[in-house]
Amino acid sequence: LLMGNCADYAAIWLGLTRVGVVVALLNTSLPPTALAHSLLVAKAKHVIASAEFSETLRDACTSLHQPPYQHLYGADETRHSPPAFSSLPLDANEAREVALSDSALYIYTSGTTGMPKAAVVTHRRLLYWSLWFSGLADIRPQDRMYNCLPMYHSVGGVVAVWSALLSGGSVVLRKRFSASSFWSDVAATQSTMFQYIGELCRYLLNAPDCDAQRRHVLRLAIGNGLRADVWTPFQNRFAIPRILEFYAATESNFSLYNIEGEPGAIGRIPSFLAAKQQIALVRSDDELEQPLRDAAGRCVRCDVDEVGEAIARIAPGASRFDGYTSHEDSEKKILRDV
Repeated sequence: LLMGNCADYAAIWLGLTRVGVVVALLNTSLPPTALAHSLLVAKAKHVIASAEFSETLRDACTSLHQPPYQHLYGADETRHSPPAFSSLPLDANEAREVALSDSALYIYTSGTTGMPKAAVVTHRRLLYWSLWFSGLADIRPQDRMYNCLPMYHSVGGVVAVWSALLSGGSVVLRKRFSASSFWSDVAATQSTMFQYIGELCRYLLNAPDCDAQRRHVLRLAIGNGLRADVWTPFQNRFAIPRILEFYAATESNFSLYNIEGEPGAIGRIPSFLAAKQQIALVRSDDELEQPLRDAAGRCVRCDVDEVGEAIARIAPGASRFDGYTSHEDSEKKILRDV
């Protein structure tokens, strides 16, 4: 699926996964070479793309031995056929039974070589992400989530959209982030929440004041990557009542949540969950990107206030590790003899 942010984006992948199709969410900023690689690792048979990306897609497909069939959304039957379809539920011949353990999406992450890696996202993980954030944010039908993050990303395409919709709330979509238009958008749409990632909050903090920043009705900001030095100035200047920060990765088998809103923290593990979800911070060699080990060959836990790497035991259920489409890439992420 190669499209920019729009309501149809979520509807397309939801409908396809409902009938057992695995949908790869393609980064719309990729050059043809990287896009071709993304199609290859996903073993794509079909591509639905917006007309604006048709040239890049065409160039990418020229390097593939067996290029996927291309459907240009808005330019062919993909736009005009749906109204003629039956509104009746699909029968057993039209849609196979989908299990929670089945793959639903491929979401791409950056590899060490610069080429994207396709992380496997199962139906179970989609439910976990959506339900967890819906509950943690206490989303209600009257809430509106402002989302300017790319929908090919796990946060912009899954968490921001489905956590709100599952609770009966609404989602306000913008094509892309704009520091100059952010507050006017939020105020005009009466959004009550917004999703951030990375340095988005720093960009807003560095932007000049505007009247709209004082007219918002936000009650919550949700995201990850909010630096400690930005947190308090950002929250105070823009009068954000609550910030819900989380620490996670698309392909990871665990998540941490800073529910208390402590600036700079990555979250904590409640005592009643400690035995069920075994997470530890271990000392790590940043240059080699490997954990440091003691004389017995085991990983070493970090001391208080010591920087390290977060790891979690792989187990069935919420701590399951689904890895990447490449078995070799998946194996590189697994630590043994911890």
